[in-house]
Amino acid sequence: MRAHHRISHRLKIGIGIVVLGLISLAIAGCSSSPSGSGGSASKLVVAIAADPPTLDVMTSTQNVTQQIGYNIFEGLFAPDANFKPSPMLVDTYHYDEASKTYTFKLRSGVPFHNGHILDSADVVASLNRWLKLSTYAQSIAGDVVSVTAADKLTVEMKLKEDSALVLTALTFPNQQAAIYPASVIKAAGDQPVTQFIGTGPFKFDSQQVGVGTKLSSFADYKARDDAPSGMAGKRVADVDQLEFKSIPEASVRLDNLTTGAVQIADSLDSDMYDQIKSNPDIVPTIIKPYQWPTAVFNKAQPPFDDVRVRQAFLASLDMGQIMQGAFSSDQFYRLDPSIMAVEFKQWWSDAGSQYYNHPDPEHAKQLLAESGYNNEPIVWLTTRDYPYMYTIAETAAQQLKAVGFNIKLEVVDFATIGTRRAVKTGWNIYSTALGDTDPGNFAYLSAAAPGWWVDPHKDDLVHQLNTTIDPAARKKIWDEIQLYFWQQVPLIKFADVFSLAATDKSVSGYVPALFPVYWGVSVNG
Repeated sequence: MRAHHRISHRLKIGIGIVVLGLISLAIAGCSSSPSGSGGSASKLVVAIAADPPTLDVMTSTQNVTQQIGYNIFEGLFAPDANFKPSPMLVDTYHYDEASKTYTFKLRSGVPFHNGHILDSADVVASLNRWLKLSTYAQSIAGDVVSVTAADKLTVEMKLKEDSALVLTALTFPNQQAAIYPASVIKAAGDQPVTQFIGTGPFKFDSQQVGVGTKLSSFADYKARDDAPSGMAGKRVADVDQLEFKSIPEASVRLDNLTTGAVQIADSLDSDMYDQIKSNPDIVPTIIKPYQWPTAVFNKAQPPFDDVRVRQAFLASLDMGQIMQGAFSSDQFYRLDPSIMAVEFKQWWSDAGSQYYNHPDPEHAKQLLAESGYNNEPIVWLTTRDYPYMYTIAETAAQQLKAVGFNIKLEVVDFATIGTRRAVKTGWNIYSTALGDTDPGNFAYLSAAAPGWWVDPHKDDLVHQLNTTIDPAARKKIWDEIQLYFWQQVPLIKFADVFSLAATDKSVSGYVPALFPVYWGVSVNG
């Protein structure tokens, strides 16, 4: 799911991220002029909470990067309405058990936004980069022997052993296995990609920090013939222009919606729900499943390199009180120990529930004393870009201070969190939000994820999970992993949260979802 924050609000790989915070970046699109659904030019404007730190979708898990990037970039697969892998740039594929090799036959004649026609060299270059840089790709990276081109439209991925996760990993939208032209990857080298060229229904036009990102419909887009389902199937750009307007304040996003400056407002505050419902020109929606907010510990540095300090942190928290402070109604959150949302029924688990939301201040104090923690300042990076993240941190900090933690909230924009968490010094905790569709793809099980959970027993369990094919056997392993998660506390799950969005009544075709898409959406009048 989106990590914000996708999901994540989504992680950043520490190879260097382009932070678009000092200059305005304006890059002209490379294809023909937009061609919408006919008649006068049409435009859809979406109000989002923050500037994307980059549009290099492989390297950022932040929601805003993905939310824009979905429209520009495509992968070999996309999730359908049931989050199952469905071919996108792939025409056909098969797996050979004897050679442990996936063979992907690509669709022919698919153009990139710069006019180059997709071929196997683009896929090989993209997947090898993705396997190296994406946190989510680490679920399969160690099992991949090679990714090579068999011919101009055929790619082979050879594995060391059977994997239940290859298609899931290639499908997952966050830090997606997007296919870029090989020339773009070659030009970037070890640096972030700055040429945002994909095969999607919209192409990149320009970006201005603090203002927004503009896309236009790609006239030469080659859509699939399949019926639309989730993010899969046929994609059609029903507007000529798609603009994402960066507006940090939720109240201003709503004002823009009510005045007609935008047609969709994302990530609104829950206490706006009644106000929105009373306006006949606006349609509210609660998006669930969505994500779960978290406090991620820097386990590479004291004091959270000591499991007792992490356990004390958990034992200090009254999740109900924290969530009541962050949301106006319990219809926007759910107290639940499961890492996987209950909506993903095959993965929901109550393993470790004896540790979740059982505040015990005296036990927390005892654990702190045993650890030797002595009131050292703890820097918690949080943000008001997503108000609930700040409120959760603020309320939790009060509970933590009561048992002896010296919490120092450092409030920054969300893009700065994404940059700073890639470095192992200068912070102890950061706020984000997470969510996934398959537990084997949960990025924070990887030691490469910012927070750096290095644990051989965990790694062994994850290896078992990812190499076991039988669903029932995988579920038993996942229960064991979730129990170990709550015992080791690499990060905190506060609760499941649901997002509030709203659209102008002139909008049609918009389907509120965990991974929102804007192809197939039109503006009437």
